[in-house]
Amino acid sequence: MITRSSKVWVDNVEDYLFCPRKLYLTEVIGAKHPEPIRVQEGKKKHKVREKWISREGKCGVVIKNEELGLIGKVDGIVEHDDYFEVIEIKDTDREYYYGSEKLQGVLYAELVEREKDKPVKLIFRSRGSDKKMSITNEITSEALKAVEKTRKLLEGKMIPRVNHSEKCIRCPLNNVC
Repeated sequence: MITRSSKVWVDNVEDYLFCPRKLYLTEVIGAKHPEPIRVQEGKKKHKVREKWISREGKCGVVIKNEELGLIGKVDGIVEHDDYFEVIEIKDTDREYYYGSEKLQGVLYAELVEREKDKPVKLIFRSRGSDKKMSITNEITSEALKAVEKTRKLLEGKMIPRVNHSEKCIRCPLNNVC
């Protein structure tokens, strides 16, 4: 469990949005599970895509913000004269991104914008194509609310209920949930 002064990782927020119960079981209770093969393969592809980004900017930059109590490892940051591009790598050929993925990208963009004090453009890079995402005040507010919900869960102040869905079939913790 974290303390109030602890920082929440952006990846924890994405995990919370995907399945609060899984995050609770792994981070609060300490349940262990093997990493799925699809995740291992995705990490390998991620490393390759990081090489592309390193030609134009920086990869794997850890940024934290005390005011938000948030920390994240940004896949890529490219500096331009009057703005930064935040690049979020996804291994998919889907034409869309899940809500949890969008909010994850928005939180990285918020961290970069607050640290660099310049506007930020958010780009999802997947399988050779880039997709820009508009960042509105509404989606930023939604993302910051998700940070607080995640913090509450990680502090043990909330126990999420079991919520059976299609996602459960692939979950490595479905037998203990």
